[in-house]
Amino acid sequence: MTDCIGPLSLYDVNVQFDVRVPMPDGAFLAGNLYLPSNADLDRSWPAILTLIPYHKDGRGGNGLLYAYHRHFASRGYAVLHLDIRGTGGSGGSLMRSMDGRERLDGFAAVEWVAAQDWCTGAVGAWGISYGGITSLAIAETRPPSLQAIVPIHAPTDNYESMIVHRGCRLMFWPDPHWGAGMVPSNLMPPLRDADDSEALELWRDRLEQDTWIFDWYGAPPSERYWVEQGIDAARIDVPTLVICGWQDAYPDSVDEYWSQLRGPKRLLYGPWKHVMPEHSRHLPTNALALVDRWWDRWLKGIDNGVDREPPVGIFVQGVDEWRSEREWPPARGVPSTLFLAAGGALSSDVPDGAWTTYTYDARAGLESVAYDACTPSVPYPQDQSADDLLSVTYTSAPLSAALEVTGTPIIRLVFATDVERSAIHLVAKLCDVYPSGRSDLVTFEVERGDHAIAMGEIDDIPYWGIEFTMRPTSYVFAAGHALRLSVSGSNFPYVWPTPFNYSLQIRSGSEGSWVRLPIVGEQEAKLPPPSFAEVGGLPIAEMQGGVDRYWTHQEISSRVVSFEGLRASTIQVESNASLSISQHFVLSVDADHPSRANTRTHTEWTLDRPAARIETRVDTITTLTEARVHAEIDLEGSPYVRKDWSRAMSEGGHGRGEQVV
Repeated sequence: MTDCIGPLSLYDVNVQFDVRVPMPDGAFLAGNLYLPSNADLDRSWPAILTLIPYHKDGRGGNGLLYAYHRHFASRGYAVLHLDIRGTGGSGGSLMRSMDGRERLDGFAAVEWVAAQDWCTGAVGAWGISYGGITSLAIAETRPPSLQAIVPIHAPTDNYESMIVHRGCRLMFWPDPHWGAGMVPSNLMPPLRDADDSEALELWRDRLEQDTWIFDWYGAPPSERYWVEQGIDAARIDVPTLVICGWQDAYPDSVDEYWSQLRGPKRLLYGPWKHVMPEHSRHLPTNALALVDRWWDRWLKGIDNGVDREPPVGIFVQGVDEWRSEREWPPARGVPSTLFLAAGGALSSDVPDGAWTTYTYDARAGLESVAYDACTPSVPYPQDQSADDLLSVTYTSAPLSAALEVTGTPIIRLVFATDVERSAIHLVAKLCDVYPSGRSDLVTFEVERGDHAIAMGEIDDIPYWGIEFTMRPTSYVFAAGHALRLSVSGSNFPYVWPTPFNYSLQIRSGSEGSWVRLPIVGEQEAKLPPPSFAEVGGLPIAEMQGGVDRYWTHQEISSRVVSFEGLRASTIQVESNASLSISQHFVLSVDADHPSRANTRTHTEWTLDRPAARIETRVDTITTLTEARVHAEIDLEGSPYVRKDWSRAMSEGGHGRGEQVV
């Protein structure tokens, strides 16, 4: 059978459920093993491993990765999907999210797999998001049998990328999206029907655990806890294929660790959010065929040339075309500095020294929510004009010729403020302004004000300066379009707002603010671009009735805005069991009282199986100072467990031992 999303599928696939992988401390990890089935029973195969906390029989396995695992197995690989310790069907107590011990379990799992009769001894690790992170973490430990990895949309420092980014406490991703969703997930028992005392004991133990959403509230377990969760990419020497989207949550992390990787490597930056490239709502791309070739080269030893092709593939936005590069970022990039002038001009001419007043409005950012990695069903880009009106904007003259920006723009902001600078966020957005006035977001970044350094006084006003890189991008501004840099103190709902109103004075002039853009011209000798077969033939496994909808709201009688979302799906766990999941969330901010910003979620997980019907309902409320969680679990329609948790920020801060507001 020919698989139209990848190379030839040679084998039928047999799935063995609840395979147990022993850990050195006596615990076990539970996994589903996918093996080629219509072949010599004595034959062994290279193996591919993924290790995630999203239930191998539920949302993460049958819901998202089942089709991929069958695909790899049909091409002659043994594929093992493991639940991390304390989740799904695995034993042991639940660890903290991204716990450093996960990589030690991964090391043991790689070596156990390599020793099995059905494995040749060559093992790869892969995954999207959490699975990509664990593949990087396992590779850092250097298991002897690990031969290659494929991290997709994955950072090496999840604290910096998802929780407190550049000193700014992130809002949408860690609180109502991922954190609230993991509460019911970690309260569920093993999903497959197992009417035995061991499964019941696993569940009872799980119900006594703390909830992951509190990992980023209060004092961490130790001063270096989050630092130790990070991954040292310089220790990774196995062949690594890195895939990430420009609109994903992690392109800046990939940009940072790519150069540190020590083994053979490939990089693919594409036009996607936080989804597998084949399933992107915006320009879906058959990246799976490249993954197949990567496995074939490094796990089977097939000389298919994937290691001799240009190492970098980028999707150039604005002209919507793929291009190969010899390195990232392109060495031929030439920095071009544009100065921010009072009056709103953006040009290469050095302006006169002057101050421009910005008045903080906590609503800014709502128009860029379609750009967010957590809204995969929403096309992008989206007009930023409403956000521009709540910011200070600097716009260039219309371009006489197309201009390509590829790499990481750098911005310097010189400012004075009437409040303590540690409390504020600095937000910079680069936009493409059409002749019609439409303003499309190209890239952005946030930075906390206390990272600025003192620069002296002007007119008896103390002022500060800060330089920071924006998220990497590749974008062509068309002739007749203009570049716009917008500066504000808010990016709701990406970042929690500063809890009080204030003003900034932004400085122009030779010692003032500027943005430095990496301008890239034509290649001297053009490389052949990456090529991708048409997408098709790989459904998202057993998910039915999917709902993925988002709304923004503006109250007419006040300056309150909110962002609302609803997600729902049903997953077939096995022939006589299903799991239904729904989550509704609302994030709100009041520009007159930004300290009242909050998120509220209601999540339901219902497991229907012959042994019992289990209904789990979780409500969360998070604010700038507190998080509260209420959970109810019904068994066969009767109350079974009721739990409440709360955590105040005043318990010792947020994150790596520091207080964040």
